[in-house]
Amino acid sequence: MRLMVPTITCETVITRAFEAGEKTFAVGEIATLPYGLVLQLKAMGFAGAIKNEIEIHTEAAEALRIYGGDAWFSHRMQTISRVADYLAVRGEGEAGH
Repeated sequence: MRLMVPTITCETVITRAFEAGEKTFAVGEIATLPYGLVLQLKAMGFAGAIKNEIEIHTEAAEALRIYGGDAWFSHRMQTISRVADYLAVRGEGEAGH
């Protein structure tokens, strides 16, 4: 079983080309990305406007209240997922331990 919380995503306009993993993002491309990543990209000048920005900020604030910061990032970056994976590898999540 994989533990995770819902990820808040949003659409943003890419303002500077960059590569992330195997994906290349082009200038002017509209990308759907996790909210926390979009905030990082905006701060570094790689992302511009967020579609429905006020609504997204409101949704993200509510998710932060309910789920904590994990909701702003992809599942592979969520603390709860990483802790659950660690415990599963150690066998801590099994009955009787």
